[in-house]
Amino acid sequence: HQYQTQIVENKKMASLGQMVAGVAHEVNTPIGLGITGSTLLRDKLAELQVNFHNKSLTASQFEQFTNDGIENLDLIYSSLNRVAELISNFKKVAVIKDDEITSTVNLQQLINDTLLSMGQELKIKNPKVLINCPPDLTVESKKGPLQQVFHQLILNSLLHGFVAGGDNEVQIDIVATNTQTQITYTDNGLGVESNIRAKIFDPFVTSKRGQGASGLGMHLVYNLVTQALAGEIVLDTEYQSGARFIITLF
Repeated sequence: HQYQTQIVENKKMASLGQMVAGVAHEVNTPIGLGITGSTLLRDKLAELQVNFHNKSLTASQFEQFTNDGIENLDLIYSSLNRVAELISNFKKVAVIKDDEITSTVNLQQLINDTLLSMGQELKIKNPKVLINCPPDLTVESKKGPLQQVFHQLILNSLLHGFVAGGDNEVQIDIVATNTQTQITYTDNGLGVESNIRAKIFDPFVTSKRGQGASGLGMHLVYNLVTQALAGEIVLDTEYQSGARFIITLF
């Protein structure tokens, strides 16, 4: 038993180490860009100051400075924004709030509410969403984390699976027994690349590195399902026509 506990603790520490290294790596690039932008701006400002004191500042030099200044400030702003976004995502993953009180949740209503809240995000790829769930099916669960799970799964399909103008489709099948509820989430997108299937739920795993994806989405889903909802989630590796995730709530 002590040996098993040690293995679990070692895995936790390895995962934490990977997470910290991942955060450092992801944050490093935008911080570097921000420093470059501010250094360039400072140099340009120093040059402008010299020309001003020498009374040699021309209108075209000043115009050039304002153009360069706006460009550099845009770079600094977008870099800081990216860092803030990464930290926000990291906090979501690192601190899973499971202190929400369990309540009776109507699953079809919850999914419809989630889709409604994602109106803007759904517009570009415009997927058809099929929900196969008895309209009166309810579970005793935590509404917030559950809604976040559906939100992240759909976002994952939009970002990684679907192309604009494609025949994009999401299907959510929900079946309940006396002891458990099984949610099967399927999309007909590009699927999960074979080299990341085994580590799909690890932090900072993404096929869209440098394209706005932090690789924390599916890790967040895993933490929400296993910690906040005390359930299980697996990727169906046999499914070849897109991505399929199977969630079991007990």
